[in-house]
Amino acid sequence: MAKPAAPVLSSVTVNTDTRAVLIWTRPANYNRIEIERAPALAGPWTLVASIRQAGITTATDQTIVKDSVYFYRVRGVNIFLPPDDQASDWSNIVGPRYTTPGPAVIGEPKWTATGNISIPFTPPAAAVSMDVLDNGTVVATSVPVTSPYTYVGPSQAAGHSLSLRTKNPTGQTLYGPQGVGAVAPPLMPFDMVPITGYVADDAPVRFSWRHNSSDTSPQIAAEVQYRLSSSPTWITVSVGQNEFVDVDLPVGGYVWRVRTRGLHATFSSWSLIRSFDVITRPTVNLVTPSGPVWTLPALPVEWVLTQAQGLPQHEWAVELHDAAGVPIEFRGDRTGETVCQLANRFADGTSWALRVRAATGGVWSPWVEIAFTVDYVEPALPVLTAVWNDDDGCMEIAVSAGTGAGLPATDHMDVERSDDGGATWLPIISGSHGGSVIDRESPSGSIEVLYRATAFSDIGAAAVTIVGVVPGSQAVWLAGGPSFTVVARLPFSPEIEIEAGRERDALVTDDSELPTPFAGEWLSRTVDASGAVLDRAPDNATVAKLVALAQAPEPLHFYRDPDGRCIYGILSAVRMPRKAGGLWQYGWKLEETKRG
Repeated sequence: MAKPAAPVLSSVTVNTDTRAVLIWTRPANYNRIEIERAPALAGPWTLVASIRQAGITTATDQTIVKDSVYFYRVRGVNIFLPPDDQASDWSNIVGPRYTTPGPAVIGEPKWTATGNISIPFTPPAAAVSMDVLDNGTVVATSVPVTSPYTYVGPSQAAGHSLSLRTKNPTGQTLYGPQGVGAVAPPLMPFDMVPITGYVADDAPVRFSWRHNSSDTSPQIAAEVQYRLSSSPTWITVSVGQNEFVDVDLPVGGYVWRVRTRGLHATFSSWSLIRSFDVITRPTVNLVTPSGPVWTLPALPVEWVLTQAQGLPQHEWAVELHDAAGVPIEFRGDRTGETVCQLANRFADGTSWALRVRAATGGVWSPWVEIAFTVDYVEPALPVLTAVWNDDDGCMEIAVSAGTGAGLPATDHMDVERSDDGGATWLPIISGSHGGSVIDRESPSGSIEVLYRATAFSDIGAAAVTIVGVVPGSQAVWLAGGPSFTVVARLPFSPEIEIEAGRERDALVTDDSELPTPFAGEWLSRTVDASGAVLDRAPDNATVAKLVALAQAPEPLHFYRDPDGRCIYGILSAVRMPRKAGGLWQYGWKLEETKRG
């Protein structure tokens, strides 16, 4: 069965800015009418009404608004036909239909360089054309609604009160007035550059300023005057609409001033007189490094600034780049210093590029660049051993200087530990000349613990030895006292419960049926341990040791387990009921805190 024929939309009449009346004819039977509306012929189309009423041929759209353009179409629907055949095609499109246009909101009218007035405005959506009024008199009618509008040929001797009247077939809207005064001489120019200081002589000096209009008209002309500070004679340069002029000047001290003119024939008063000095651009010579090879792991950059007029350095900058040109370090300051100690440590065999420049009173020297390779002899590799002691729960470390023919002597050594595969390192010994040390904060479990010994020569050259140890202890360790020297070994399968969380809350508010969740920054983790020890078993902690831990005056305790956890915290009281056969049960909690 064929779908019903499309209706014919006869008319759409906008009676007010809130009502549009549609009338159509129906060549077929429908029991529902659908109405769509669009802001443009190409859409997008929006369904604004679906009316289920037999025989209806008119409807009123009461959802239209002011300053809008509308297109309409309708179609009929017979719900008793098969689904694919129920809706007719859309009718013809009627439009555009307008509601009263909005105002053209005027910005600040301004005089142009050609003596016209530029009127900027915000075009409304539904305006077709507009009239321009000056002091209530129409000076242009039915002109395009394009911003800005140029009002040609107004009198420059009088002020103007400007209005715009937007129009379309439905109505019109007046906005204004906005005033612009008669043309008048400008005020004194401002924002002058240069106003003081130094300018280099290897490029033209740019004099710049801002035209200070009193009537909105732009700069039409300007005069710049300059002279040597020691000369009474001004040199005048005429300028057009540019608010700058470039002049070649030799070395010397100068003063200058400027005045401008807008549409009015009279110039502004002269600006304030500014002074400046033209100087020779300074140069920099590198003292350190001076060649393509650098023989130290540290680099104090040193340079000398030369300036033809004998002026001092006021500012400097140093850049270090790696062999690929990637910036690694930047240093700079507003001082007369000519030495800069770089923070970067230079590994033997690496290549680098260095750039240095300095300034006198804001006049910078050219960059001085040098590429260099680092070449120095490192000391012998240090000898490092690390052994886990499962009786005392600690790592026993020994370090000594290595030896090698032709290698520089070791001045001192540092030892560090990493618990995360080398991502971060914690200091164990600094400035050592060799010997042994006990590390009581090493993880005790199944993770690999890395130790790194770095030997330094007297020039700072470094050699590194790294060893890895897996403690593999199956005990739980609890330490406290001075430097964690009171240690309890708990090997007999203690029961461990770890409770972790973050501060959270639910806030109840009046505007919601359900509370709002919040999470804070405070974290919590608690270890709850229980187990047993024997009075005389040498491989577990004694009751006396647990008592000593519980009563240690130091506030911090340290927990380790076979899984590699290391937790610092505060210890609760230790509960120790005695059972038969010399068996003591224990229980304690450790609440995690920072290391301190």
